[in-house]
Amino acid sequence: MFKRKILCLKSPILLILYQIVAFVNADIGENDLPSCYVKLSGQNYGIEDFVVELNGIWSRIYDINNESISEDNLSLMAIITCNYNVNHPICKQNEAILKDVSDNYYYIAENKNFKNTLLTTDNTSCYNNVGNLINISGEIHLCLNENIALPFNSSGDYLLNTTVNEENPFSQLYSQYILIRTTNNMFIKDSIHDDSNKYVFVNSQSYMATEIFESGIYINDYFKCNMFGCSVFAKIHDQTRIVTYNDNGVIRGIPYKLNEEDDLVKIVEIFDTGIYAFNFKDHDTVGMVINDNEFNESLSYDDLSHTLLFYCTYAKCTSTEGYIKYITNEGTIAVNYCNENYCTIQQYYNTECTEDLTAFYNYNDDKFIFCTKNAENLYELIPITINNNNGQSYNFFAPISLEVNIYYYLTTNNSGNIVGFATETGVLNINSFDENKLLAMICEKSYYGVETKNEFSVCYKDEHLNGFYKDFLKGGNNLMYCENSNCNSNVKYNGYFMNSKNDIIQCNSGLCLSISSYMNTCYSNYSVNKTENGSFSFCYNNTPYDITSNDYYYLVENIDPNTPYPYIEEGNGSIMIKVSQYSVEQYLTDQNGKI
Repeated sequence: MFKRKILCLKSPILLILYQIVAFVNADIGENDLPSCYVKLSGQNYGIEDFVVELNGIWSRIYDINNESISEDNLSLMAIITCNYNVNHPICKQNEAILKDVSDNYYYIAENKNFKNTLLTTDNTSCYNNVGNLINISGEIHLCLNENIALPFNSSGDYLLNTTVNEENPFSQLYSQYILIRTTNNMFIKDSIHDDSNKYVFVNSQSYMATEIFESGIYINDYFKCNMFGCSVFAKIHDQTRIVTYNDNGVIRGIPYKLNEEDDLVKIVEIFDTGIYAFNFKDHDTVGMVINDNEFNESLSYDDLSHTLLFYCTYAKCTSTEGYIKYITNEGTIAVNYCNENYCTIQQYYNTECTEDLTAFYNYNDDKFIFCTKNAENLYELIPITINNNNGQSYNFFAPISLEVNIYYYLTTNNSGNIVGFATETGVLNINSFDENKLLAMICEKSYYGVETKNEFSVCYKDEHLNGFYKDFLKGGNNLMYCENSNCNSNVKYNGYFMNSKNDIIQCNSGLCLSISSYMNTCYSNYSVNKTENGSFSFCYNNTPYDITSNDYYYLVENIDPNTPYPYIEEGNGSIMIKVSQYSVEQYLTDQNGKI
């Protein structure tokens, strides 16, 4: 595969070439490596590329920023890519298109099956020119396909089709696609050094390939990339829901929905509330939702061992616990328990409730049952039947404590195949049948009573709620404003909003999040902070002022008035800020002086 089996290069760093296929597939111990391998030095992390001249018994690193490649030494050039993100840094031969100091462009091959080549830059269109260079207004680009050209020094990875035309210089030995990245003078294959796989989505407008994606338009193929290149792994199905996450303590993620349009996939964040099961079998951090058909057709043990439950609300999801009902490979109905360690293979069957906060399938009555304490007699367990409920989720409280009225908030999915714990905070109104009025319940996150790293919604009635709270059922910029627990919906877009629980909510452009503050410290000017006595203060010109039941107005000068508060940017204008007992907002009037 390489021009040299083992090669040590001494320069500012020490490089090693070792046959990568043998290294990956053989059980090679540290003592079996070339003597220079364990002495490798250089940067401590990341990936670094080197242009190397290999000339018989001597070799050197080539500085293409200050040196030209000649016709005589072109055949001697090689690209070495080193990965410092592993225990033993690995260096291997790579392929690239590079520019030398004389602004000449060369394709440098990866192995002896292809030749190093001087390239022309006369073309101005990518039509029939994929994989080659074109000149756009004096700037050189690489054609990724017939419509998209990539300039030098573009951040990220990009997908290149290696088989579109015969003149494409990149290798065609292993795969139809490769990932390309750029530097200020190279288009280089993104070489994955070990036997791992990288799964990517490809943006249809830029052909940028990303593992963790954002909202955008993507081609409807999902790619698997490894050391040999990329291939289509799966088609992206219309209306699929996915979640991406990084496991940092409690598992949190962002939910997306995929809508297919004109052979493309539009990926958008979703903002509805509910509980979902996601399968991470094909990717560690991207989960595909398990839809109703999959629940009703069959789920394998392999599926279950890669399935997590998430409670989602307003474009964010948190891992939770609960139970799923599904059809097994044998065609029987089963119920399994799921937590942060995926779903168990143990199946739960019973005919009556024997343990609180558990679920089972009752074959005698053909019912999916969840067991909870009786609110009127907490020593008694009662069954709650989980069913389709006409395509609507079913929400209920499960009593926790004998001493105080504290409840878990549980929910089902629309088809009645999942029941689990909510993980949101905020206020919601419930019907009181005894008093024929709405009662406000406040829900907070807690590990209360369950041995888990997941936090669940623990709710209780509070008759003294005042100020602004997050809307438990809606999230986002939907707040609830309460006066002595008489709570009503109140939509906010910008500002600080507080409550009698000593919480601070910051809203920016319609996204409202609970924040922490520095006690008695004006860490950020024109912000809201907590005081030692449980009240709030407003920072004005780096001095804290107590927030009381009276309204006060503060003039803020030398800022950009077009930037909505609480963002503050320097400028030549001024704004007025109104500070009230439970809110701090920009004071706005129309041309007639009305608010």
